[in-house]
Amino acid sequence: MDHLPWRSSVGVLLALRLGLSPGVAQTEETVSKGYAHFPRVNGAICVDSAVQLGLEHSLVVAMSRTQLRAQSSETEEARAASRPQISLNGYAMRNSMPMIYASAPGVMPNFIQSYNSPGAVSASAMFMMPLFTGGALEHQLQAAEQSERAAVARTAFSLRETARQVRLAYFQVQESRAKSLVLAWQLAQNREVERVSQEQLRAGKVAPFVKLRAQAEVAATQQGQNDLRAEVSEREVALKTAMGVAMDSVFEYPPQEAPPATPGPLGDLMAASLQERSDLVAARYAVDQGDQLVAAAVSEYSPKSYLVAMGESTRTNPFGASMSETGYSLGVVVSFPLYDGGMRAAREDRARASLDERRLQLRQLELQATGQVATAHARLLSSLDNLELSQVELDRAQEDWRIANLRMVAGRALYIEVLDALLAISRARNNQVRSLFSACIADAELMYAIGRY
Repeated sequence: MDHLPWRSSVGVLLALRLGLSPGVAQTEETVSKGYAHFPRVNGAICVDSAVQLGLEHSLVVAMSRTQLRAQSSETEEARAASRPQISLNGYAMRNSMPMIYASAPGVMPNFIQSYNSPGAVSASAMFMMPLFTGGALEHQLQAAEQSERAAVARTAFSLRETARQVRLAYFQVQESRAKSLVLAWQLAQNREVERVSQEQLRAGKVAPFVKLRAQAEVAATQQGQNDLRAEVSEREVALKTAMGVAMDSVFEYPPQEAPPATPGPLGDLMAASLQERSDLVAARYAVDQGDQLVAAAVSEYSPKSYLVAMGESTRTNPFGASMSETGYSLGVVVSFPLYDGGMRAAREDRARASLDERRLQLRQLELQATGQVATAHARLLSSLDNLELSQVELDRAQEDWRIANLRMVAGRALYIEVLDALLAISRARNNQVRSLFSACIADAELMYAIGRY
């Protein structure tokens, strides 16, 4: 089964970094506004086009993209901390004793000045730029960049998870529809058996209970059809929810799904999983971020140096015999913490503990990933084997049904023989449907497990 153009997390990560929409292509469906302004999709749909539409319209993916945008803003904020900062401040006061005034909260660089009585009007400009921070700002920026890369990978993971949910929901809908076709065929055969039994009853060839039993089988099959009709509707709701489209969308499905191909060697699939899975990529970036946070905590032991410049113009006693003063100041601020009661050591230990936890989480994810690949691989092989066996079962059941049907028309078959043959061929058809879609679902799970779409 072929998949989307952006087949791996590597391609998706690159697409997200470039601002593209990975895996979303033009489809033949008609898209318009549905209930609550969700897009309404009408027309033919296959599993790949369903996934494409899900990647385009899923609300889960949209929320993940907003989180990525927020993380990008945090990275830019960390980058801005290493740039020069300038603030303008103005003061007007009347006081009866010397007072200290500071800039408004949140304004950086902060300006603090004392003014004597009786008052003053002042305007100032403050400039500050870091010269040396022991690597603190650099490591904080690198940690933010690693966190942004992890957010990109998490967005790719939401795309992969959405593709999985859409694909599974699609195959579940198709499975229920295929079962409905089996029941429709079974209902037609039950009605034919009922018609023949009624003719044979009028001819005195069978007892009345045969007709009653045939009517009961027709009623039971109709009940099964009603249940499957509700099941198809329920699973279509799940599919449309995963795709993010309106509930009044009308899909046209292909008449039959092709079985998936036999999977490759398990070892190669596990290796691909460890390399391509976006959640593993995010976990590795989280480890890199933890390294930078540890380095930033260590840098707190280093001195900090900032270049500071200030210009000010002040007019004292503006309501009386005033006097103006204008000047500037240029200097370097150097600070070095000598003793903090163990605060820096505690922060460093916390950062190292967080790093160790992230490494363990990565190892756990790698173990889970290879386990998911092994499980999906085994299920896919088993389902494909069962699919072949179901064809053998179906061929045998069809021959038994052909013979039983001929004997029934000739009036030489017991009703129980006809019923057994009909139930056997219906069971064989359902087994084939179940094996086919078990293989399709296992293939979807395998694709998800190795990090592809």
